[in-house]
Amino acid sequence: MCKIKNFSTEFNELNIGIAFNSEIWEKKEKKRHRYKIEQLCELNNLHYFSTPRPNRRGGGSALIIDEINFTVKEFKPQNIDNLEVTFALIKPKSEGDFTIIACALYSPPKSRKKTKLLNFIAAKYHQLKIKYPDAYFILGGDVNDLNIQGILNISSNFQQIVKKPTRKDKILSVIITDLHQYYKEPEILPPIQPDILGKGKPSDHSTPFAEPILD
Repeated sequence: MCKIKNFSTEFNELNIGIAFNSEIWEKKEKKRHRYKIEQLCELNNLHYFSTPRPNRRGGGSALIIDEINFTVKEFKPQNIDNLEVTFALIKPKSEGDFTIIACALYSPPKSRKKTKLLNFIAAKYHQLKIKYPDAYFILGGDVNDLNIQGILNISSNFQQIVKKPTRKDKILSVIITDLHQYYKEPEILPPIQPDILGKGKPSDHSTPFAEPILD
């Protein structure tokens, strides 16, 4: 919440279509907090889907999508293990009839749910591909010590395209997609600052920004 205005400004200035957010600090039980986030997003023509961490703040994942250029539909599968992953189906309004399966995730450090998270993503991807066989896939998020090979193994077409560190000397924020040939190597942007100076802290990760190749 304390960074959403600065985030929205950056989203619009860079003409971002889809943002994959981790550690959203939305408390599932605080409906008013979510409502405020949604209000701020709607003012900027953004759609907000999230999977907050239950019972306590911290963690969680979210997708924020430009409603002007995309039609969006949330995919909310049963998530009995409270995995911090968010799915949506996205269609560009001006680029022909194709679907993107978007997935935002957060894998906490030393998580005991790594195998469950990888199996969940694989199962839901294959479930959606049965229904949308021509769909593409983009996954983004903070993986910490998760072995992303388990995601890359889902499809031989997947590649992880972030090549530069996002926190100190490590690549912790990734983008995995089968649309890699249509994107430039991601630029690493500075951490997002709090909306009010002195209230809150900057994000502890830099942000990968993948710009499409338009030629």
